[in-house]
Amino acid sequence: MTTLSPLQILAFCNFVAAIAFTPGPNNAIASVTGLNFGWRAALPQALGVACGCAALFCVTAAGVGALVTALPGSSWVLTLGGAGYLAWLGWGFLRMHASAMTAKVTRPPRFHEAALFQAMNPKAWIASLGGSSAWLASSQISLKVTALLATLYALICFPSVLSWAMAGAVFRGRLEGNGLRWFNFGAGVLLLLTAGWMVIENLDAT
Repeated sequence: MTTLSPLQILAFCNFVAAIAFTPGPNNAIASVTGLNFGWRAALPQALGVACGCAALFCVTAAGVGALVTALPGSSWVLTLGGAGYLAWLGWGFLRMHASAMTAKVTRPPRFHEAALFQAMNPKAWIASLGGSSAWLASSQISLKVTALLATLYALICFPSVLSWAMAGAVFRGRLEGNGLRWFNFGAGVLLLLTAGWMVIENLDAT
């Protein structure tokens, strides 16, 4: 495969958008960031997610992703890494609930944290493995096509994260005091439950 038709490119964009804009770890973190710190605070995370997803797509396109996932115990490493990060964030939001000085207890995710998290994000792996296997022929990989799809992947991920941050920011002025603290408590519990779900799902798959 050396070229892609406009319809193939459109289908790829629809595939990535369906995964990127729907609820998931990245978007949950972005919405909570927008609520607590404003949507601009999520810019480093959005850039990190975009770059991390694009890099992961290139890795899977080169066949490294299939090799990694085929290694014994690799799924557990990815699962525990992603679950650990979500649990750490969830604990941070629970601490925010317990403190009146919410803005000083934690901080928004940094660029490198968001980028590295994609290597442990199940949704990112689904999009990268599914996209690279469906739109790239393993025996005829074109660097030009790979670069194009990776760029489109990043361009779609960036606004998806920001849109969730903006949605959270909408409620920033409406939730104050106890309302904000209880929201952070709920967000923390949900992130911890998501971390537990990732581990349980991996148990069921083994």
